[in-house]
Parts: sequence; C-alpha cells; structure tokens
Amino acid sequence: MEGLANTLHHTRNSRSYDLILIDVTDAGRGGRVAREVAEQIIGEPLVSDKNYKHLFKERRKGSQLSLPEQSSLFDRTEPGEQQGC
Repeated sequence: MEGLANTLHHTRNSRSYDLILIDVTDAGRGGRVAREVAEQIIGEPLVSDKNYKHLFKERRKGSQLSLPEQSSLFDRTEPGEQQGC
C-alpha cells in the first residue's frame, strides 16, 4: 500500500494535505482489494480473530524482530590491504 500511495502521490503531483489524503485513501482501497483477491484465492481470511489477537499481543509486549549482526565498516579490510594500517 505504501508503494501505491507513493506512486499516486508522484503521478498526481499531490502537494496539499487534502490531496495526499486522497492518495493514501485510494491506496488503502487498493490494499483492501488485493487482500480480498488473495482471500478468494486461498479460500480463507488473511486476518481473523485468532491471528489478529496473536499479532496484537506480540506487539503490546514490545517484541521486535532482532536485526542481524553487522560488522563495523572500520573492521573491514579491502583486498590486498593489511588490517591496522
């Protein structure tokens, strides 16, 4: 939906709050249509009382996905370069 809202904003050259609100609302409708089509294809709802409550509970706990470890740029050496120079 974010990508659609961004595309609508650039295509329509929306500049005011009211016009950007229309872009976001239209993108939300597009997301709803996409969800409904996906539900028709898989034959069951993507969002239900069961999985919504689980997602909401996890969010309230403050649990976040852990980010992968990333080395510092200063720890890297270029090919043929000695570390510590």
